[in-house]
Amino acid sequence: MNKDIEILAVVKQTLETRGMFPEGSPVPVVLMVSGGSDSLALSHILPIIRPLEHYTILHINHGLRGKEADADEQFVADFAQMHDMALEVVRLDVAAIAAQTGENIEQCGRNQRYKAAAELLDRLCEQEGVSPDCGRIAVAHTLDDSVETFFMRAIIGGGAAGLSSIPYINSRVIRPLLDCTREGLRKYLVDLCQQRSLGEPETNDRLWCEDASNYDTQGFRAFVRHELMPLAATRNPRLLETMGRNLQIIAEEDAYLDMLVKKIEAEAVTRYQDGTVKLATAILEQPKPLARRIVRSVCNQVLPVGERITFSHVSLITDQGQRVGFVTTLPGNVTVKNECDTLTFLPEAVRIARENAVAEQVSQKRELSSGKRCMLPDGSVLTLTELTSADFGNSALAFVRKHSRSECVYVDGNELEEALRVGDGCLAVTGIRTGDVFCPLGMRGKHKLVSDVLIDRKIPACERPNIRVIRSEQRIIWIVGVQLDDRFKVTEQSNTMFCIELTKPMKG
Repeated sequence: MNKDIEILAVVKQTLETRGMFPEGSPVPVVLMVSGGSDSLALSHILPIIRPLEHYTILHINHGLRGKEADADEQFVADFAQMHDMALEVVRLDVAAIAAQTGENIEQCGRNQRYKAAAELLDRLCEQEGVSPDCGRIAVAHTLDDSVETFFMRAIIGGGAAGLSSIPYINSRVIRPLLDCTREGLRKYLVDLCQQRSLGEPETNDRLWCEDASNYDTQGFRAFVRHELMPLAATRNPRLLETMGRNLQIIAEEDAYLDMLVKKIEAEAVTRYQDGTVKLATAILEQPKPLARRIVRSVCNQVLPVGERITFSHVSLITDQGQRVGFVTTLPGNVTVKNECDTLTFLPEAVRIARENAVAEQVSQKRELSSGKRCMLPDGSVLTLTELTSADFGNSALAFVRKHSRSECVYVDGNELEEALRVGDGCLAVTGIRTGDVFCPLGMRGKHKLVSDVLIDRKIPACERPNIRVIRSEQRIIWIVGVQLDDRFKVTEQSNTMFCIELTKPMKG
């Protein structure tokens, strides 16, 4: 088969098997053309295979190479005129933009190119009355680019998605030349020039533009292209073909794992309008490849634009996320914490709002007095009732042992009155304050942080902000529903006591 026909057949098969174009009427297509051999080949080949589409060449002058960049711009303009193709030129000062955004020059240039292409395509689709989703941005990445990208990501680190290299389709962006080699495309351009007519050269007596910076091996891609890959090819002359197959396998297996992840996410992940995402910790028991993918997926959903998660972040969550009290912070100040067997991913703004709400709740003080109902925020009611020996008989301790339960405690009346006397004279119901201490029942006067008591009792962190304490000034009498202070316990010598009872609202 003629090599030129073979190139066309390869591209045609790529377009069809990958479903790169929507079915139906012709659509606007933005051809991203730098002037290099790959993009020139794309501009020749795509209109031959898909002649009915509406093509517009987009050339970006990044403003980085002075006269060389201007010469490339003119070359592309001449090419577009010679082939009667619409042309759009965008001139940028990428160095200035990168200084503003904090990106490196290469990343900034890439982002600006795709931004300009998307804006142009939107405009063309609007002019033609076509849905923006139907338009296409054609980019000239080749098999060489894909293999180079693999080696680059393998060197600096990347998961299966990264190692599968460059996707054929990414939203509206298509890459029809990913199954073609750079050498094959350049041979196609040379043959094409010779076939047109002897003595009629391409624009400006050259077939394509050469960017000198592409040969500077101080650059990472240039190093891989001109040093690493030629060395690897000495061990396998068919390196591109072999790597192409490998990348295809990686991409297909990656896609299959992604499909499994989406199914699991649908059942195990809950998303909230404020941006919070919750993930059942049981998911971390999945095989590591799936657990890591699920965690990475959730992290990427909550990270602010421009922030990136690393393997160490993902591993920390998958390895330790099931631990009670686990908490970590991701880039962009996203908090991840284990709350009641659920991993909660909190964007910074949501976390601050929660902390403020808890602080406000803690600062709220309700008075508890004998014979009156004290209503709590969750609808529960606290009551304080005074009892005398006429109520509890000859043995105060026996009475208490018989009637006490987690939501009903008895305190020595004399001790309580003494606490009120040295305090402000009233009992207050508040939230737990930082540094709160008390003497747990049975510890005979030894002090302990309230927060430590809650941990010892294995009370989930998500429930702790809702717990109330009854206090007189700084002395805590009861962590409601949890623990009584030892100093206020009823003894056989008690001749008066108070009953403090919590009544929770009826469910349903």
